Amino acid sequence: MKDFECPLCCEVLLDPTTILCGHTYCSDCIQRVFDCTTTGQAQCPICRRYIFHTGRPAINVVLNDIIKKYLPKLYTSRCNERLTLTENLMNVIPLFFVGVILFPKEMTRLHVYEPQYRLMIRRCLFSNGKFGMVLPGFIVGTEVQIKECTPLTDGRFLLVVVGLRRFKIRETQNVDGYEVAQYEELQEITEPNLEGLMKDIEINMHSDIGMARQTYFDGLQRNSAYDFSISTAALLPISTRQKHRLLEITSTKLRLETSLEHIKNYNATRRKLSYLMLFCCILSLLVAHFLSFDG
Repeated sequence: MKDFECPLCCEVLLDPTTILCGHTYCSDCIQRVFDCTTTGQAQCPICRRYIFHTGRPAINVVLNDIIKKYLPKLYTSRCNERLTLTENLMNVIPLFFVGVILFPKEMTRLHVYEPQYRLMIRRCLFSNGKFGMVLPGFIVGTEVQIKECTPLTDGRFLLVVVGLRRFKIRETQNVDGYEVAQYEELQEITEPNLEGLMKDIEINMHSDIGMARQTYFDGLQRNSAYDFSISTAALLPISTRQKHRLLEITSTKLRLETSLEHIKNYNATRRKLSYLMLFCCILSLLVAHFLSFDG
């Protein structure tokens, strides 16, 4: 029995993986060892020989068949444990704390390199590919779906994710180093007759916001007032905290009004800076003129 135990978890081997030095571990256990390095190089927990990360560890098929044949109860028990863990994680949302606000239907790229989040992403890929992006210190975030995943040879991940819906955290717990949460979806209240407010935003955006943002603004979704408000909020050149305030608002009208106020403030600031730059240019020309006159 001892010969079929994993030295790390001290249970019967599940998906046994034999590394270069000859020692064998559970596939998940040795993967956790690699999670703690960013160089793709780790040490065997027993002999301390250096080993290299080459992607998902290969399963020792012969040893796995032996365990299934001669230790069927223990093997089934380990498989059920993994299945139970997966089912439990399906009822909560894993949380990725990051200083970026992502709105529904917006896409972004993520570089995942911290050990606990590597494990989280692997489990997400094994289940439904969804997790929550949350600003540290806040309880409202965005559920995202992994659209593209590029695993690197040292265990890191390069992701492309798209926002799905907003949620509010009710309760959190720690699972193997990362947070998971019981949550509730934020329900949007969309008031009628918002076309005039949307038109005001378009006029103000086109007047001063800048050609690059205006080009992007022309491609915003206008399927509904909600889509329009979310797309506008994602576009605004405001602070992260201000964007988070727009994310947690559940009234479409209030979000549009707040966005319009931000746009007007931004335009007013740009005009003041333009006047200041013009004044400085005129002043420098006058100074140059008087200096040349004195000469």
